[in-house]
Amino acid sequence: AGVRVEVDDSDNNIMKKIRNHRKLQPAYLVILGDEEIQSNTVSLRARNGDQIAGIPLEQFVKDISLEISEKVSQPSLVPPEP
Repeated sequence: AGVRVEVDDSDNNIMKKIRNHRKLQPAYLVILGDEEIQSNTVSLRARNGDQIAGIPLEQFVKDISLEISEKVSQPSLVPPEP
């Protein structure tokens, strides 16, 4: 199964990048900055605005692959905030 990915390597600050890409309504925004690269993790923002930081990259790949293979219609990698 394939994953559609778009990389924003523009000079915009992170908040502007997030704002611009939220308009496209992706299931997830994956944020991969210096901190995430150093710790081999990713930070996610779900379509509904929920977010989680510090997900181990290996776990993210496993989880997203499972969602794709099960054709999940509602993304669930990011638990809703209480």
